[in-house]
Amino acid sequence: MKKLAARDYEDILQCSIPCFEGLFGNPEMNKLVLDLLFILATFHAYTKLQMHDDSTVASFEEVTTLLGTYICKFAKASAEFQTVETLSEHGKCQDHESSHLAAGIAVKNSGGGAYVQKFNMTTAKLHFLGDYPASIKMYGTTDGYSSLIGEIANQDEHSRELQKMEKNDPYYNITAESDPKKKKTRKQEAMKIEKKPIAQMDLNATWQIAQGQHNRRHLSEFSDDSDSTLL
Repeated sequence: MKKLAARDYEDILQCSIPCFEGLFGNPEMNKLVLDLLFILATFHAYTKLQMHDDSTVASFEEVTTLLGTYICKFAKASAEFQTVETLSEHGKCQDHESSHLAAGIAVKNSGGGAYVQKFNMTTAKLHFLGDYPASIKMYGTTDGYSSLIGEIANQDEHSRELQKMEKNDPYYNITAESDPKKKKTRKQEAMKIEKKPIAQMDLNATWQIAQGQHNRRHLSEFSDDSDSTLL
């Protein structure tokens, strides 16, 4: 759960509801969290739609209003829990405070325990969630101006250019051939493949499917006029 990308949070949101079911002892808190996760997933689905009309945008606006209501409810309900920063976060804060003290800069929590952490509603990302329906009305669906398109295109272009350089420039070929680590790795991989035992097949089985496609054979090579399955 470290260094998560946006796609990771997307995957977590889409499958997290069963994990939170019954997690809290308070039934009201359980229902609030599950409802909030469902509304968040619905909101996310509307933002990712690649085709909108008046009816979907109207529904999207209703879901956005509902999301804001439930976020406020969650902020109020979660304030009753005593939550503090994690051990890793506390360690980073202590290191930061130590460096400030060494430089003669006063710190707020010198020698104290972990900071209390509450749900923070004053963030730009949370504030801008309410602008999605209006932005779609003005600019179109989010897939039309998402940075993901440019990032993927840039990666493909960079990969193609790198392949051209490695193919045409002898320097890259010489470097790859002269690198002892690469030579050793390739040799080890080749030895692993050669020494890899062939999986035993059940003698009663009528077929066996290979795990790889390196040694594929075309069915036409085994053609037989008497075999009706190959006709």
